[in-house]
Amino acid sequence: MFAKPFLGALSGHSDSVSVISKCPSSLVKIVSGTFDGEIRAWDVSERRSIFSLNAHKQQVKGISFSRDGQR
Repeated sequence: MFAKPFLGALSGHSDSVSVISKCPSSLVKIVSGTFDGEIRAWDVSERRSIFSLNAHKQQVKGISFSRDGQR
């Protein structure tokens, strides 16, 4: 669990962030997952959410990028 004000608090999530992953090919892309099952992709330099989806009904326990950072 990550406490606010981490990265501008990742404003947009409705629940606490449970997992974060950084893109291996970019310094500004991260994805985060929450305890309510939401996943969001972020542009850290602009502090904005690129997209979100409700991937699970419960906690997101793990998330990662592919080695090339495209997926």
